[in-house]
Amino acid sequence: MVAEVEDPRKFGVIETDATGKITTFEEKPEHPKSNLISSGFFVLPVEIFDYPAPPRENGEEYIPDRVARMIQDGHEFYTECSTQWIPIGYPQDLQKAEDILCPKK
Repeated sequence: MVAEVEDPRKFGVIETDATGKITTFEEKPEHPKSNLISSGFFVLPVEIFDYPAPPRENGEEYIPDRVARMIQDGHEFYTECSTQWIPIGYPQDLQKAEDILCPKK
């Protein structure tokens, strides 16, 4: 599931071809190649576990690293655009999400 955002640098950035097939998937790039980002919702094959991700400096393993390796091996992944997506990955996002989901009357 993907969404378009103004500043994609703090998300997993996705590039697709005309059919929606993912061509690149990069986590938190300094210079994003598109404004299309992963919303964090995935439907992945069990083979994803055969592709260990290298740990990053912060100790996390990123799913985009696994997906990118699978794409290099010939696996295909397609996107579906969300009609509504509210990011909640950072503390400052929570109040914004609450205001949208629970508007005060």
